[in-house]
Amino acid sequence: CTCGDISSPDVMGKAQSKAPRIVISTIPDALLQGTTNKKIIDVVHKVWPSAHVIVTTDNPQTAQELYDDGADYVLRMCKLSAERLEDLLNEHCSDSAHSSLSDLFATYKERDNNIKGDWVTKAQKY
Repeated sequence: CTCGDISSPDVMGKAQSKAPRIVISTIPDALLQGTTNKKIIDVVHKVWPSAHVIVTTDNPQTAQELYDDGADYVLRMCKLSAERLEDLLNEHCSDSAHSSLSDLFATYKERDNNIKGDWVTKAQKY
């Protein structure tokens, strides 16, 4: 196990015994502390030049900047959520599918409530 600043080339180089094919940063810059996704792209390209880099951002302008900086793919949660919601609605929205959609929403809501309940239970342990 290697602990340290993931934006450091030394730490990143020691974190893997061999070069990874893909490095993924799932945290947008607004939540990162002490680094940015651009710095992560730069370090990955320095340490593992052949690795693909996937990073995350909150807006389209930053996404383009990250592509310009060498990201192979930029994940935008808002866009991903909108695409998933569009797929869900297209798949289930018709007059005959109304009850099916209601059932699906009930299932998702129950799953989300169970997850929230798990977090509360785990938090109470600490």
